[in-house]
Amino acid sequence: MSTLPSPLGEQPSQVPPGPVFTSSFLSPKKVVLALIKVGIAKSKEPAWIQFMLAFVAGNYAAFGGLLVECIGGGFLGPNGWATNNPAITQLVIGFFFPVALILIVVTGTELFTGNCMYLTVAFAQRKITLRSLLSNWFFVYFGNFAGALFVTYFLSYHTNLIGQSDTRKELAQAIAEHKCALEWQEALLRGIGCNWLVCLAMFLGLAGDHLIDKIVALWWPVFAFAAIGFEHCIANMFFIPNGILHDANITWGDFIGKNLVPVTIGNIIGGALFVGIVEWILYRNHFSHEVAAINTEPGRERKTSVGKQITAPQLKAQNNRTPAPAPGATAGQTDDKLL
Repeated sequence: MSTLPSPLGEQPSQVPPGPVFTSSFLSPKKVVLALIKVGIAKSKEPAWIQFMLAFVAGNYAAFGGLLVECIGGGFLGPNGWATNNPAITQLVIGFFFPVALILIVVTGTELFTGNCMYLTVAFAQRKITLRSLLSNWFFVYFGNFAGALFVTYFLSYHTNLIGQSDTRKELAQAIAEHKCALEWQEALLRGIGCNWLVCLAMFLGLAGDHLIDKIVALWWPVFAFAAIGFEHCIANMFFIPNGILHDANITWGDFIGKNLVPVTIGNIIGGALFVGIVEWILYRNHFSHEVAAINTEPGRERKTSVGKQITAPQLKAQNNRTPAPAPGATAGQTDDKLL
């Protein structure tokens, strides 16, 4: 604390220090370690908890889509800015849709596309089973689907927020029809690009210590995928059903077969392979001691430093073994160096 000299020879007055603004973030190797821990925690949740957390995340994803169409519709029409400049619509989608991922991450709900990264890294590190991974993906995927459809039907269709405006309705129709007009391989590749960026957003979000750090980190990669025009399977669970309900010239079969299936496969590849596995390969040798301390699921095996296979219960028993008294110590005494 600094002081100011007194002209009268009195005790100097103390000046309180001003605010100090600091920012820090985790290194990439620590983020990968955090991915493993998060993946383990997610896999241990009961199935009904996974489903309900995913249902809420589906709500939030749909809120982001509804916001985009309500605002974007205002830029269309005879005097709309986007009528002769379609890039404005893409900018609107990119700027406002990140609200969905911010709500999902900050509230701790379950998003399928993010779990493609989290649980894959935990599985690659042999901390969860394949059954746990697939079970989580199943319940979270259909929980997201149910949550998105809930908002689509009750808060978009029945509120007439889209139908009351011709330009909003036209935008909802155009988005849904465009997504279902993609070739199968185009939808798959756009799905890869999308979740590559979404999982990078979550990776960056884990690196931040403060809420504002996480919001900024999440915003820009999601802005990029949405503005580019990549395909996100959970977002499409709102966009395409909402278009169908508002008389888009497509069917539910078009939605499932032409968009949802290839986009979902692409999202899995983008998140699990291009982010999860790549980052794990790059940094897996940098945190061996920290990973060894993480509890594994019963029955999972790992190699010790001498190559012997031991199971998780055996490892726990070894860790809990009482050390032998030090030489010269009486019963009930322990060498301080062992503490």
